[in-house]
Amino acid sequence: MIHSYCKFVKNPALSSYLLCYLKHNNSLFTGVCANNKQRLCVTPVSTRSLSTEPKSDYLDVDGVKLHYVKFGHGEHPLLLMPGALGSALSDFGPQLNGGFDPETYTVIGWDPSGYGKSRPPKRTFPLDFFQRDANHAHNLMQSLGYEKFSPLGWSDGGITALVLASQYPESLRKLVIWGANAFVAQEDLDMYESENPVSFRLHPYS
Repeated sequence: MIHSYCKFVKNPALSSYLLCYLKHNNSLFTGVCANNKQRLCVTPVSTRSLSTEPKSDYLDVDGVKLHYVKFGHGEHPLLLMPGALGSALSDFGPQLNGGFDPETYTVIGWDPSGYGKSRPPKRTFPLDFFQRDANHAHNLMQSLGYEKFSPLGWSDGGITALVLASQYPESLRKLVIWGANAFVAQEDLDMYESENPVSFRLHPYS
C-alpha cells in the first residue's frame, strides 16, 4: 500500500513546486515536481524499516494536558515545534514516521496548548504567548526526562524555540529554526484570532 502526502510550496527560483512524501513498503520517499519541468523526481530518503510506529500520549504540564508524539529511542532527543495553527502530525508527519534514524534520535513532536489534540483549552494569544509556549515546551521535555535536547522550530515554532533558547540555554544541545519572524505584527495577531478555533488539521497519512 502506498501512502502519499503532497503540498504546494512557493519558491522564487521555481515559481512554485509540489513537495511530496510517499511511504511504500515500509520505506519513506520524498520528491519535488516543479511547474517549469512538469515531472516528479522521487528519491528515497530512507530505506530502513519504518515498522517502529510513533507513540501518541498526553502529559500534564503546568496544569495543561499536552499531547505529544514520540518516535525512536536514540540518545539525542529532538523536539519538533510546529508553526501557527499546526500540530506535531500536521507539520512533521514525515519526520515522525521514520524521517530520523530511531537508533540515533528520540523524536518528540508536541501540540502547543490550544492546537491539535492539546484541546481544551481554547487557543489564546496574550502578549506573552510565545513565552508561555516556550515554558510549556521546556517543561514537557523535562517531565519526559530529557534534561538537554535540540529544538527544531518551524515558523511560530521557530520563534518559540528562540525564546526557549534564550530562557533555558543550559537545556539545549543544538538549535534549528526556519521560517521564524523577528517580531509579531498586528496583522499576525488578527490572522491568529480570525482562524481560531481550528476545527481540524489533516494528518498526512490518515
